[in-house]
Amino acid sequence: MEDPESKSVDQETQVRNHVPTRMEMNKEILSLALPGILAILSFGIIESINLIFMGHSGDASYVAGVGIGNSYINIFAIIVLCGLNSTLATLVS
Repeated sequence: MEDPESKSVDQETQVRNHVPTRMEMNKEILSLALPGILAILSFGIIESINLIFMGHSGDASYVAGVGIGNSYINIFAIIVLCGLNSTLATLVS
């Protein structure tokens, strides 16, 4: 009768020695990168939608206000939050 410990050791060795194929690696990378890609695209889409709606109002000051507002959002929200996220990632790892 085979020892259960030796069987689990054999399975661990097989898992450790498994070399992923190119397709498996690409699938894993895409599954990790896709949420980030969608988040970055959503920032630009939201800014464009804001400008489109205010552009239909016919007043140039509204468009200028949305442009300044988008700049403030980019500077104070996105950059600060990305900086805090990078700091947190450094402290956690």
